[in-house]
Amino acid sequence: RRVRFDPLEKARVLRALQQAGGIVSRDRQKVYFVGIIDALTQHSLRWILQGQVLRALYTCACRPADADGITALPPAQYGERFIA
Repeated sequence: RRVRFDPLEKARVLRALQQAGGIVSRDRQKVYFVGIIDALTQHSLRWILQGQVLRALYTCACRPADADGITALPPAQYGERFIA
């Protein structure tokens, strides 16, 4: 479920999340936090299977839109999340 803020409150929340180390997406709709382990993990068959299982679980829970952007993404897509 998405939380809706008025523009001033949204700007305040985004600033606070950035100060806490978050990376705000280009569209200012998502905030990402990165751990060093993300950069050291190889994309493998395990990651591919993990992504498929997570998407299937979210779809079964009637929340397919929430499956967008889950951790198990191919390297190119994963890297795009950090371009600000």
